[in-house]
Amino acid sequence: MSNDVEEYSDELKRESEVELRSTMGKISIAFIDIENMSMMAKVTLFAIVMATFAFIGGYFYKNLSGD
Repeated sequence: MSNDVEEYSDELKRESEVELRSTMGKISIAFIDIENMSMMAKVTLFAIVMATFAFIGGYFYKNLSGD
């Protein structure tokens, strides 16, 4: 029984190392691999990120500038 657990643990470790090596150098946001997304999904994600930054920037500008 303990041999089975050790083999399973070693297999999981090998799989995680292979996955880590394959994702090194790739861009990912919140555990989403952007390089594997379609162009429409990339554009949508970019628009969401830019809208979020614009909202945060507008909020701080409004509250810090006194307007």
